[in-house]
Amino acid sequence: MLESSKDILYIVIAFSVLWLTIFLCWMIYYLAMMFKNANEIIQEIRDKIHGIAQALDFIRDKIEFVSGGMNFISKHLSKSLGITDILSDSPKKSTRQRAKPKKPPKKKAPPKKKK
Repeated sequence: MLESSKDILYIVIAFSVLWLTIFLCWMIYYLAMMFKNANEIIQEIRDKIHGIAQALDFIRDKIEFVSGGMNFISKHLSKSLGITDILSDSPKKSTRQRAKPKKPPKKKAPPKKKK
């Protein structure tokens, strides 16, 4: 069976290739598991972000509904109580006049020299 040192070399090379193959398979398996876990984590984050977006949309819709109702109630309440100046649709114009900015004095051109 083992007639020369060449045969021992071939057996050692065969075992080395076998162990290298086992190591590569093990490494590929763990890389695949890491990618699978990363994919699951990303999917969970997407689900949570989607849930947060839905909650914010729900809150926004409720606030819009309540603000629309409050606008309606305030207009009708002000009309029934006779408070029209406070909640009028157009803002009051200011009676105070704004100061106009002063223009800097014009510089006179230097006199032209006669030839």
